[in-house]
Amino acid sequence: MMPAESNKKLLLDLYNAVVARDFDAVRDLLQENFVEHNPHVPHDPTRQKGREAFIDYFRRGGTPLDGAKVDIKRMIASDDHVMVHYCLVNQAHPRGIAVVDIFRVVDGRFSEHWDVLQEVPPASANPHTMF
Repeated sequence: MMPAESNKKLLLDLYNAVVARDFDAVRDLLQENFVEHNPHVPHDPTRQKGREAFIDYFRRGGTPLDGAKVDIKRMIASDDHVMVHYCLVNQAHPRGIAVVDIFRVVDGRFSEHWDVLQEVPPASANPHTMF
């Protein structure tokens, strides 16, 4: 399998593990010193490794993914990065949230994550959808 396709599969594996709350599988997919750039994910590096902070964030619950329907629109992989663009619909956001997740892959495991979220508005100033 080509590295780009392998990284896309790795990302789908991570999404499935997070949604299934299979935190052992999540742990296996992340580097120990995983770096999360989302400012809403608490992490004190003096007390905890980044991988465990990421897992604890989802274990505690109350994240946008809890009870959400995710509709993946596209995945792009290049070199050591893989990106996914999707629509996330949950109880708090019935129109949805447009999400882009970007991960860096090192030695077959995720080492870093960035995300961008934008609510789908009730109306658009143009005829183009967000997806």
